[in-house]
Amino acid sequence: MAEKLKGLDFDKIACIELGGVPLAVALSLELNKPYVILRKQKKEHGIKADYVGEIKENEKFVVVEDVTTTGNSALSVVERLKSYKAKVSAVIVVVDGEEGAEEKFDVFIPLLTLTQLLGLKHSSLKSG
Repeated sequence: MAEKLKGLDFDKIACIELGGVPLAVALSLELNKPYVILRKQKKEHGIKADYVGEIKENEKFVVVEDVTTTGNSALSVVERLKSYKAKVSAVIVVVDGEEGAEEKFDVFIPLLTLTQLLGLKHSSLKSG
């Protein structure tokens, strides 16, 4: 994942709880960049924010997601970051379910598509 982000200008990593958290943490450790976790809903206790971490105006983010289908979950992260006046450099996902997500983002980076994943599975069954 880090390799795919080389040359991209960004300050922080963002994800939605829960599936993207391990990815954001791993990427954060590998790239030595901070991360922000956006909650699905605002908490009524504790910090009471709809995110954990720090979002500053004009900071540039990469949004990470485990799997996308329509892209609505990642889009919600992008829109919320923009509402805090941050910028989004790219959305990177492990698996693109190929249901329209890529059309919703300026820079969309899937590591694998569902078609590729199914092809890998099919290939390993034939050779095994």
